[in-house]
Amino acid sequence: SSGINAEYGVDTGSANFAVSSSDSLTSVYFKTSESSTYVPSGRTVAVNYVNGSWSGEAAQDSLALCDSGCANGTVDLTVIDTASHFFIEGSIWQGIIGLAFSAIIQSPDSGPAMRPVLDALGGGERFVMTLCGREDLEPVTGLTGSLEFVDSTAAEDTSYTTSPLVRESYYQIELTELSVGGDMLDIDCYELNNPRAFLDCGTTNIILPQIPYVAVHKAVTEFSSDALSANPIDEITETSIAAFLARSEFLCVPEDTDLWSLFPVLSFGVAINATSDFTVSVPPEQYVRQTTKSIARQQSGYRCFNFGIEDGTAGVILGAVFMEGLDVLHDRANSTVGFRLANSCNVTEPSFEKTLSIPKERTGGAAISCLSPSSHPRFTHVVLVLSAVLLLLSLLVGTIYCCTRNTSLFGHLQDTALFGRARIALSWLMRQRRERYQYMLNSESEGSSVEIVTETATV
Repeated sequence: SSGINAEYGVDTGSANFAVSSSDSLTSVYFKTSESSTYVPSGRTVAVNYVNGSWSGEAAQDSLALCDSGCANGTVDLTVIDTASHFFIEGSIWQGIIGLAFSAIIQSPDSGPAMRPVLDALGGGERFVMTLCGREDLEPVTGLTGSLEFVDSTAAEDTSYTTSPLVRESYYQIELTELSVGGDMLDIDCYELNNPRAFLDCGTTNIILPQIPYVAVHKAVTEFSSDALSANPIDEITETSIAAFLARSEFLCVPEDTDLWSLFPVLSFGVAINATSDFTVSVPPEQYVRQTTKSIARQQSGYRCFNFGIEDGTAGVILGAVFMEGLDVLHDRANSTVGFRLANSCNVTEPSFEKTLSIPKERTGGAAISCLSPSSHPRFTHVVLVLSAVLLLLSLLVGTIYCCTRNTSLFGHLQDTALFGRARIALSWLMRQRRERYQYMLNSESEGSSVEIVTETATV
């Protein structure tokens, strides 16, 4: 009832609803003393992100979300009184609307969730997030996009290719493969889902765990080195590219430099079911990001760029770099995420080609899950080899033992702890193979092989 008109950062990687309550944080803020409907709880909550944090008091008040009309309701919220690296300098928002599932809020100390807010305001089971990126390179802060809450008819829209949610916490999906410049990386697909892979519009970059990050870094480095040798560009060296890819220095080039040819297209495989998937491309114009943090160079006719891929420990985070150029339908009711090429964006410089392949048979051809190492053929083969080595060692030890004792080989082997471990390992392996075979039989009728066709749009 204080009548504050606040703008909020929308975040699909968190589930909190909070607003600034201090002029030391934002120029526009919520003055709790001026709201006759404000009801404090007396409880302090704190939230930490990968980068940044905030804390404040949990409370209840009236809220209206308005565009062409308004939705009203009484909601739980947190009023932020302290923050670190959360309200970025120059940001135009005064709070956050977290649209992930309430399950990621582990305790009352994490604050109230946004989900009850959506219920109070009349829905929110489905929404489409469209990130367009920058309309052009000048000004560098010109990011555009939209958020639209939609009804159940959106779930019937066949223009979306859907992927099931792995679990209702983050918008967590299953990744099946990762390619750099058209070459698939030789890594176990489990590493793309360990511990999780999820969409997060509140994160700018793509964040990868160590194993896939090292593989991507190596492949991009080799591609860039070959491209630079074939077509040298003034003021760009292998040393400057190495520092850029290591995220230790910006890559600054004259404004008219075409640096996109130095970097490859990345392609992520996204699961549809146990037997089929599709790919989402990330062209270099998206992950080679212009930065505002080197103003002096940019004022002298240069543009500076940052590498939009980094390593982390939270799993694969598919941030804005991945989502730009797509309409992403978050369907909470059906536990799916849908993808299609955005046709509402008007990006002029640099323009980029975003592609989605139509559903195709997953690499390997069988019903494979990338969510567990024990269900992946490569892991099973490793276990088989190790088990065989263990059994041979057991036999060798037993042979030496009985030769020195002149007694029955298997009579003593059956009593040794080593032979017992070998039997356990082999029994576990055979059980895994039987379960996997049964899983493949059950899943055989769910998928079909189709011709690979790629849809392309210039955004």
